[in-house]
Amino acid sequence: MKLYNMDVDPCSYSSMFFTINVTVNYWYGYFVYSALFAFLLTTSIIHHSTKTFYTYVVDKLAIICVVLYGGYLFYQKNWTDNIILASSIILTFLSTIYLYYYGYTCDQFCFAPDKCESDWYHGLMHLISSVGHLMIVFL
Repeated sequence: MKLYNMDVDPCSYSSMFFTINVTVNYWYGYFVYSALFAFLLTTSIIHHSTKTFYTYVVDKLAIICVVLYGGYLFYQKNWTDNIILASSIILTFLSTIYLYYYGYTCDQFCFAPDKCESDWYHGLMHLISSVGHLMIVFL
């Protein structure tokens, strides 16, 4: 997509799902989680706009921070009280792993040869991960 004579990666737009996480986490008092999602939102937009090795590394660092902190919160909460929601959280986590890592090994999904298809799956991965982390807050 062209915007002001610049190529804008659609994944930059799907990164905006993380804005919801920043807001909801802040609203519910998870300030560290909110800050980590703000970091991820920023790095994701920058990485999808520039696609350099350094932005890739920093974006992966932000992802690791969010995943580890989300896992920590999930572990700390009494998830046995709501097994359906806890199972859904685990399913969203496994779905993102499947879309990214299985897709990487088989040149499918987020790594499909067709750029439009790979961007669609990457955007879907942004949505699934955003929803999964929101469910951790609501658990």
